[in-house]
Amino acid sequence: MLSLVTVGMSLLPLKALTAEEIQLKSIEQQDNCMVIKEDTNQTPLLNIPNMGQISQSCSQIANRLQAEINKNNLEDLILIADTIGRRWKICMVRNANSRCKNSNVLLDFPPEAESNPQQFLSSILDIETVIELNGFEGQQTPRKPYSKFGKAIKRPNR
Repeated sequence: MLSLVTVGMSLLPLKALTAEEIQLKSIEQQDNCMVIKEDTNQTPLLNIPNMGQISQSCSQIANRLQAEINKNNLEDLILIADTIGRRWKICMVRNANSRCKNSNVLLDFPPEAESNPQQFLSSILDIETVIELNGFEGQQTPRKPYSKFGKAIKRPNR
């Protein structure tokens, strides 16, 4: 009996370390970029208009997102709208209070979208997710909109 318990306990860490395999694909049509999850339903994740107005290509966005998804703790992955200098970006972070850095930028905002970062972030997400704001009203630094993107990806397909 004791050996069965020991064997069962030793298998738990191996199962926890096994990562879920998620593969992304980029589809560019006219001036739009769609990033989809290659599964049986080809689940759309991002739909980005006006690609000619941002510096990243559709395949660069899909590749950066794929690299971040391949890291541990997919469920903690957050897309956040924040600024670097005076330009708005969408960045990939693991905590809603994290900041954008050049190393975690997913994509730039088109210039006309910079006036409403919350609306832009919401408009490019093709998966069901809630846009939240970090911080609190009245704070000195502006509140940044974010999406718990990893949790939304891990939800079963409907």
